[in-house]
Amino acid sequence: MTETSKKDILVFMPAAGFAFSMDKAKDPVFAQGMLGPGFAIMPTEGTLYSPIGGEISVLANTLHSVAITSPEGVEILIHVGMDTVKLGGKHFNAMVSVGQSVRRGDLLLRFDFNALSKEGYDITIPVVLINPEEFEITEKHFGEKNVGDCILNIQRKGA
Repeated sequence: MTETSKKDILVFMPAAGFAFSMDKAKDPVFAQGMLGPGFAIMPTEGTLYSPIGGEISVLANTLHSVAITSPEGVEILIHVGMDTVKLGGKHFNAMVSVGQSVRRGDLLLRFDFNALSKEGYDITIPVVLINPEEFEITEKHFGEKNVGDCILNIQRKGA
């Protein structure tokens, strides 16, 4: 791990589990980085926490995805499972709403990953930097992680 510079924006694990390269996700939209770069998590529990401080900028009406925008302008999208939009919110409970301010570590969503698995859904959680035209990921720290472990270092391009 390199020494963190003052320009680094740190992103922390939003869920406990195994963090891995996004290109290994089964959904090609995420694996090919169509929404942006990031990483994926195979979760070990059904809670999702804010990986950065900021404001809830998106909360899907089906509760399967949420985006946070940091004060610096970093936009992080977290998508629980693959094709879980089809459930219409079943097995998901939101603890936040659009426009709400959150601190890193605040509870965002609860989801029943056992029920999702039983219904045949891939429970992989992609975490995506959705504004890579402004920011870039400079470090990734994969492996078995706990909520709150640093997972990404992000910097503004040209900084």
